[in-house]
Parts: sequence; structure tokens; C-alpha cells
Amino acid sequence: MHSNARLTHLRIGRAPRCDWPVGRVSSVTVGRMPGRQVIVYDKRAEAIAKGKSAWWTIWNNKLSRAGLPSLRSEVAAESQVWRVELRAGKAHLKDRWAVRTWIDLDARFVEIASHMLHAVRHTEPTSDTNRSRWPDSRLWSESRQNLSADLFETCSTGPPDLIKRVQLEAHDNMLSRQIKGILTTKAALRGLGPDDLAGFAVSTGQVLGSEMADPISSYARKLKRAKKKFAVIPTS
Repeated sequence: MHSNARLTHLRIGRAPRCDWPVGRVSSVTVGRMPGRQVIVYDKRAEAIAKGKSAWWTIWNNKLSRAGLPSLRSEVAAESQVWRVELRAGKAHLKDRWAVRTWIDLDARFVEIASHMLHAVRHTEPTSDTNRSRWPDSRLWSESRQNLSADLFETCSTGPPDLIKRVQLEAHDNMLSRQIKGILTTKAALRGLGPDDLAGFAVSTGQVLGSEMADPISSYARKLKRAKKKFAVIPTS
């Protein structure tokens, strides 16, 4: 990264199950909030480490529409995804750009973002000792190009219903794993063995079912709150 701004964060390492070598830079942050901040990080590693499987559906859907092969998530060299985040805090928007309303932000967003991509650059090193003359990397050139199209070309082409369904299924699977883990721990506390797990899970489910069926319990209210919470699930 080339910039007159301050490098505030550099992450080096490897996410779980990733096959890149240890010591590889996975995240670079320039700037500090609530000012201006530019971040480049390994989105593939994050998607794997945090179990965000929906991203593979979103990315491959877009690639399929473009007639391109799908990403092979298990092979880093064939599924690398870098994410560029441009963040503008309240102080930066108000003091530098006089942005105080959503209307102001909508009118000036592309200009603000474009200015960030010029103030902070990701470059291709050359033999020139003056780094300011190094050319922009392909990542930066494409980022600027996407901005010039008001980001319409980079919008996800995946149907919203599909994306939401994938997110819900991923969250449901995560909850199932948590339930199994909790039941296993409860069985261990009771001194049960592997052959007892299935029966213990059934009997525990029956007990919980009876408790939750109680009309004066708080579970009905909790169910209502949970439905509101998962009515809309973000994909970022």
C-alpha cells in the first residue's frame, strides 16, 4: 500500500483450514475512525474461518452468469477473493465533505470513495526508488473502474430469496451443531457413554418439548422476537 496516511493495522497469519503459508499478510488497514479508513483483507480466509458459506453461493452465482468457472473453495490458489473496504466516519464526512444528511451522502458517495482510492493506493512495485511513481495494482485499477460505474456492476446478481435461504440454512446448521455439542456436554456431566447419547438426546427433547408447550411459559414471546430478528439477515 502506498499512502501519506498512517498504517494502523497489519494482520499476518493464517485462518483455520486455509492452505496459504503462515506469515502471509491477510489484512492491511490505513487510517483511523471516525476519520477515513481504507482496508484490504482476505475475504476468502474470513468466509472460511467464520463459516460464512453463503458467500460461495453469491460469488459463484455471479461467475456463472458471466460464463466463468466456479471458485473451488478448498483450493486457495483457485478461489482467492480480496475485499476492499472504504470507510468514512462521521468526522471525515462532516469536516472534509460537509456531509450531514443521507441525501448529501448519496449525492457525494462516489466522489468521496474515489478520493480515497487516489489518496491511498495499492501498487505494483518496480525498480523505481520513488514509490509514488509505482503503478496501481490490478486490484486498485478495477476498484476505481467499478466506482466509475457507481458500483452497479459489482452488485450481487444472486436472487435475494436464494441468498436469504442460504444464510438461513447456514445459521440453522450452526445452531444444530451447537445443540449437539451442548447435549454431549450434558451427557458427559451425567456420566453417560457413547451408546447412551441417542437415547439421552431423545429423552431430553421430550422434556424440553413438554416445558416449551406450557402456555404460560415465555417461549412464545421468545419465538416472536426470534422471528423478527431473522426476518432480514445481512450478507456482509
